[in-house]
This record gives sequence, structure tokens and C-alpha cells, in this order.
Amino acid sequence: MWRVAAKSLISDELAAFIESGLSINVGTRDSEMEPDGVVAWAARVHDDRAQITIYLHNDAAVSAQKANFQPQLRISLLWF
Repeated sequence: MWRVAAKSLISDELAAFIESGLSINVGTRDSEMEPDGVVAWAARVHDDRAQITIYLHNDAAVSAQKANFQPQLRISLLWF
């Protein structure tokens, strides 16, 4: 889990949007800057409004994503 700065707390309106059930794409990159992406199942905003949990599919694509999480902690999320 990644923590955001206290000044970036998630508002009620933004939390409702994040948890609304829209499609979520998760993007990462490897150490050679090659992009990878996967669709997430859902997102949950924690009570402290400083953390979000993203639920990923448990398939082969997720294995590549997990490998990309290890060397660096930068991901991008897209809701639509």
C-alpha cells in the first residue's frame, strides 16, 4: 500500500467516484520503460482517506504487474 501526503486526503465526493464501479485500468512500467497494463476488479478508499486499495485479477497478466511493482512504486490508475 502507498500512502499519500496528509494534504492530499481524499474527499467524500472523490471517494464515491473511486468506489463507484467504473472500469479501472492499472498501468506500470519495467526497468527498461516498457509499459504494461491490466484491468482491476475494484477500488476501496480506506477510512483514513489517505490510502486506496486496488483489487487486481489473479491471472498471468497480474504476475507481470507484480514484477513491475518491485523495483519502483509508481503506477497509474485510470477510471472510465
